[in-house]
Amino acid sequence: MRFTEYLAKKYHFDLAKERALYLTDLTEDRELHEESLINTIMAACAATGISHKDVIGSGRKKEVVEVRHVLAYCIRMRYKNLSLKTISGYLGNRDHATIIHAVSKVSDLLEIGDHAAAAIFKKINPLFDEEPSTTAQNQVNAQAKERETSSATFQNNSILAD
Repeated sequence: MRFTEYLAKKYHFDLAKERALYLTDLTEDRELHEESLINTIMAACAATGISHKDVIGSGRKKEVVEVRHVLAYCIRMRYKNLSLKTISGYLGNRDHATIIHAVSKVSDLLEIGDHAAAAIFKKINPLFDEEPSTTAQNQVNAQAKERETSSATFQNNSILAD
C-alpha cells in the first residue's frame, strides 16, 4: 500500500468517525429538545385547563382549537428551526398548512388585540421562556400538589362516611 492510499483511507476513517460523533450529539440534543418541548406542551395544557389528549386529538371545540393554535404559534416563534411538519407532530400530526394557518391566525389576533387569544397567550408563552428543567419541575410539582389535594379530599370523605 502506498503512503497516499494510506492517508486517503485514514482521512475517510477519521471523517466517518467525526460524522458519527456529530450525529450522536445531534440525536442526544434532539432527544433533550423533544422531551423539554413535550413537557412544556403538557405544562401549557395544565395552565389552560385543556387536556393534552384534547390538544393532540381531532376535536374542533373552540376552546381546544384556540389553545392548539396558540401552542403552534408559541412553538413556531420559540423554535424557528423546527419544520412545520415537526411542529405538527407535537400537535397531533396535522398537516403543515394547518400550522401555517394557526400561526398566521394567532399573529393576526394578537396584532388586533383579541382578548381571548391574548389571555391564552399570556398563560402559555411564559412557559416557553423558562428553562426546560424548570418547566418540567413545575409540571411535576403541580401533579404532586394535585395528588395531595385529591388524597386529602378522599381522606375527608372517608372520615365523614364513618
